[in-house]
Amino acid sequence: MVTLSSPAQSRLPDPGAALAAYRDGAVTVLASDPLRPGSACLLAALETLRPETLSQLRSLTRGLISVLLPDRQRYGVRLFLSCEGQAADLSSHSGAEPGVGSNAALCPLLHGLVCNPCEAERQAAAFGDPFVTLSGAGTLSWPDSERVVSTLAVRFALADAALICSLHDSRGRCLHGDEVSEFAAAHGLPLLYPDDVLRGVRLHAAG
Repeated sequence: MVTLSSPAQSRLPDPGAALAAYRDGAVTVLASDPLRPGSACLLAALETLRPETLSQLRSLTRGLISVLLPDRQRYGVRLFLSCEGQAADLSSHSGAEPGVGSNAALCPLLHGLVCNPCEAERQAAAFGDPFVTLSGAGTLSWPDSERVVSTLAVRFALADAALICSLHDSRGRCLHGDEVSEFAAAHGLPLLYPDDVLRGVRLHAAG
């Protein structure tokens, strides 16, 4: 049973409700509000997780599922899976063809996730317990973003799913790359940022 809480005004999970959901073994959703500059909302969400969970996020090695949500009019919704250093890419608008530099062995899992949930669950068991992250959620309404994460979490029986929208600085400017690492270090954030992780995966695939 996945319990998600998202107050309409802030479009963020209530920290208390998120903590209760985590303690009950449900999925905890983390987010920074793309409409509200600063990191207060992200910090509040991170504080709902136990230290051991934050440690897992920092040293993620077993696998990562990242859902990229850019401008749907131009790019569509992209699903990206990385397990044990191997990567596969699947876009909903381009069918089940693997992306450039991807590992074909992972494509059946991605295809199953989209077309055959039961098969996806069976294959996912071989990869352990990946974490789910959502990047670029500001391009969707909150209910749609929440639905994507909750669906993935249910299908992969995740203990935790992290929904991390774009991180903004105090001037409302979206942070990327090294800026994110510097911002996280300055604020003591044990931050898993999808773009940084995916950049590393792409470099691995290119090498």
